[in-house]
Amino acid sequence: MLRTGQVVAASLLAALGIVLTSTWATSSDASAPAEGSTEVHVMAVVASEDGALNAILLAPDEGEPILAVFVEQAEALAIVARLREEEDSTPHPTDAVRSAISSLGGKVERVAIEDIEPLSSQGRIFLAQGDKRLELPAAGAICIEIAISEEVPLQVDRKMLDRMGITREELEEMTPDEEPAEPQPKPSEPGDGRVPL
Repeated sequence: MLRTGQVVAASLLAALGIVLTSTWATSSDASAPAEGSTEVHVMAVVASEDGALNAILLAPDEGEPILAVFVEQAEALAIVARLREEEDSTPHPTDAVRSAISSLGGKVERVAIEDIEPLSSQGRIFLAQGDKRLELPAAGAICIEIAISEEVPLQVDRKMLDRMGITREELEEMTPDEEPAEPQPKPSEPGDGRVPL
């Protein structure tokens, strides 16, 4: 039985079909989670066949609760590319953010997802600039991609994780009985600009 506050996210997750799974973990010397926060990693990137719905599934080391962060298709593709360490010539907003931080002598220490709505999320990037400690607000997808790129801890509020997260059993109840197949490359229609997941 899903808990209050999970119904919308659960219904959106149930509409997702194709699953691209990649794992990522921070380095062992990464900063410890802030008080009241839990460190999570990207458990999977999921998308509907038409690309209309895309979600990043986050989970703590123990594997659950699983938290869904819904993103745009381009953001999902960018995160998959980061996880797979693929070269990507397409410019992304995250590249501009990383460049600006670096040019100002800043260093990313950790990233936090702090507010999740059904189709949007917000977080903060925590920076060190010499002796100064700064915080930069950013969209959830940018926060996740920054955490992967910079290999720093990705954190969420534990209360939010418990309130909005779902268990693996609940996730399995939303998915078809058959195992999801790896997506096969499909040629895009000429000029449609789509890159299939």
